[in-house]
Amino acid sequence: MNFKLHLHTGPGNHAHLLEQALAANNLGYSFTKYWPTFRFGTREAGREPVTKSTSFLFDKLTFLLWGIWHRLPFLNTNQGHLDILYRYYDLLAASFLPKVDVLLAWSQVSLFTMQKAKKQGAIVILEHPMVHVNTWMHLMREEYARNGPQKGLKYSLFTDRMVKRMLAEYEAADYINVVSSYARKTFIQNGVPARKLILTSLGIDTDFFRPAELVSDNRKFKVLFVGRLELLKGVHFLLEAFAALHLPNTELLLVGRRLPEMQPFLDKYAGTYTYLGPKSPEELRTIYQEASVLVLPSVQESFGLVLTEAMACGVPVISTENTGGPDIITSGQNGYLVPIRNVAAIQEKIVEIYNLRNSLLSFRENARQRVLEKFSSASYAAGIRNLFIQTARLDECS
Repeated sequence: MNFKLHLHTGPGNHAHLLEQALAANNLGYSFTKYWPTFRFGTREAGREPVTKSTSFLFDKLTFLLWGIWHRLPFLNTNQGHLDILYRYYDLLAASFLPKVDVLLAWSQVSLFTMQKAKKQGAIVILEHPMVHVNTWMHLMREEYARNGPQKGLKYSLFTDRMVKRMLAEYEAADYINVVSSYARKTFIQNGVPARKLILTSLGIDTDFFRPAELVSDNRKFKVLFVGRLELLKGVHFLLEAFAALHLPNTELLLVGRRLPEMQPFLDKYAGTYTYLGPKSPEELRTIYQEASVLVLPSVQESFGLVLTEAMACGVPVISTENTGGPDIITSGQNGYLVPIRNVAAIQEKIVEIYNLRNSLLSFRENARQRVLEKFSSASYAAGIRNLFIQTARLDECS
């Protein structure tokens, strides 16, 4: 492929996977990044990225806004600081945007950059690592309402201005790249034409995420959750489900950053789980390898990389339907799907796997094989190549 590409990244946990996929396709590109510092640079095919410009002012503003937000409690009721920061990043990135054929731009932070690229005549692809923002807001407003009025941050709610910006990004984009069939469905339900949507499933390093060499079926039955501990992830449903089971020789492990909105639930179920906190990739791999089942009870999530990471380590999974689970899981073979907010269904599937704990070899093998076939780094690189082939004139550049 021979075209000028600019990659404009933003919030989300798969930017590094996208960069690796571009490198695997031998694609050079220019880029703008905002975290942990602002950078504009280039990456030639087959070479390491080179930073050409930075922004002292943006970096200081980032430090200042996050500091104010953390230290003034009355500001912690929304994420207005991100609205300010993302708009400034977008303006700054737009000022650095070179003349390109294709802009691959991250949702939430790209409206001005997209508008400039459109004026240049570039094809604009919006990389969207979440569900449609209207679906997101509807489900999370429901979830906060279900859990009663709470003081403090409602972490998963965007400001009205941010919602408007994201809707404007959808309108400005020539194509929107989503990461699961569930995410794609939410866009269609909200009136986005199917012809504008491209589905590129994420892939992981299956050499790194792999089963342990020796697995004992006589070990303690470990139920695992990995991710931010927040209402969006449905951890409170898992806590309720596990606490009521009282299964012998079992343990619930929670891995990830803990948000204040979860503290009442963690206090309520204290003594029924072990909180391990955030872990490095190497530590997390070991935890996966020792787990009996991973549960992802999210109210909504566009994909859920933890599903493929756990399965690549030979761990069966239980996931809600509002994730990438329907694309990944074959129920009864490598895991199970459950409806959102359904404690009884979570309990039922945990018990099913618990009862099979001494004969889970086929589940483990099927889980690993599914990821190898459809969700490896190589599969994702092929998906990214297909993304560019599908987006109008780019097949002519192959």
